[in-house]
Amino acid sequence: MSKRLAPAPVASGQPEAPAPAAPGLADLQVWLLPWVATLALLLVVATAANVPLLLAMRDLLLPAGATFWSASTLLGDALVAPLLVVPFQRRRPSLVWESVLAALFATAFTHGLKPLFHQARPPAVLHDLVVIGPRLLAGSFPSGHTTTAFTVLGVLVLAGLVRRPLPRALALALACLVGCSRVVVGAHWPGDVLAGAAGGWLCAALGLAVAARWPLAPQGWFARSLPALLVLIALFDLFGHDTGYPAGMVLQHLVALLALCWFAGNAWHKLKQGQFK
Repeated sequence: MSKRLAPAPVASGQPEAPAPAAPGLADLQVWLLPWVATLALLLVVATAANVPLLLAMRDLLLPAGATFWSASTLLGDALVAPLLVVPFQRRRPSLVWESVLAALFATAFTHGLKPLFHQARPPAVLHDLVVIGPRLLAGSFPSGHTTTAFTVLGVLVLAGLVRRPLPRALALALACLVGCSRVVVGAHWPGDVLAGAAGGWLCAALGLAVAARWPLAPQGWFARSLPALLVLIALFDLFGHDTGYPAGMVLQHLVALLALCWFAGNAWHKLKQGQFK
């Protein structure tokens, strides 16, 4: 009788079910959200609705409190939001590289358009407007925090890491919450937020597209060093990063601490694997 062969062991550290390839730049999934946001932006501009929309949103949402909106807006900070990809790294070894490329596009998008449009922020127009956090006056269009939030969301969704309808809806709601927070704290107009949503999503798609054509081998030294960048960001968020929203610092520290705990647990897991090889 022939012996039944045992299945070959799966290489340690590799994802059991790799995420599907990211959609191409011509895919409807890439363009649907940006088109909707852009059409809404054009409608806001055509009807001169920025001011009434801002006032209506603040009247409706401000009662949630300064602590809630300060914490919500911190999730779009350029040195806090990247930590949200940390739990997904093991499932997709290329994720950090893809996120770095998307972040570069997002930075070019926001910092390229802000001086071009040179739009005044709400406190510079509505002089009696009560703000939460820093009183910013210039460089309103587009919203950098919203761009960052939708870039992170876009990377996770378009890379196939957030696939089911409910998690996708929750992730979209979180990114929209960041956008709403920028209006409520008095830092941006609604139109700035719509532009940031469209731009952030497209920057995520561009980052994934470039990474697909310019990949880094997961075992390469540069690719292995990229997670160290997230560790440094987490340490900075925990011990030194002042965003100007002290009421939300508890959430910032919690996100940083959870990211560091994940890295420590992952390092311990790899160490144990090495011991038992």
